[in-house]
Parts: sequence; C-alpha cells; structure tokens
Amino acid sequence: MTPRDAEIQLEALMALEKHPGWLMLVDHLKKRSDAEMANMRNAKTQDELLKHTYTYMALADLPNAPKLLGSVLQQHLTSHKK
Repeated sequence: MTPRDAEIQLEALMALEKHPGWLMLVDHLKKRSDAEMANMRNAKTQDELLKHTYTYMALADLPNAPKLLGSVLQQHLTSHKK
C-alpha cells in the first residue's frame, strides 16, 4: 500500500464515521448487542451462553472498526513517511 492509498482510505474512514447510514448501522448494532446481552443472561446451557457471548463480543467491536482501521492506517502513514 502506498502512502497515498493509505491517505485515501483514512479520508474515507473519517467520512464514514459521520455518514447517516453508518450511524444507523451503529444504532442497530447497539440494539442487537443489547439483545445478545439479554440472551446471555437467559441462557439455559453453556453452549447457548458461549454462542451469545461470542455474538455480543463481535457486535460490540464493529462500531469501533473505522477508528481501529484509521489508527492502523495512521501508523502506516507515519512509519512510511520519507
């Protein structure tokens, strides 16, 4: 990846965070993760608990994806400056 590619991707990620569609998705993920938390509390078996725990963890990480990717791209840009 060239530094310019990383800059373009970073700009796109920063724009994504403010996009109404992304904000709606984050809201949906929050509701889904709240539902998974309730399912974890009501789990009857260990397998059910694990399934809902893993789903909850995955849902909880998704809204942070642009920030995480942005920080990786920022590090890439910083380390590849001439």
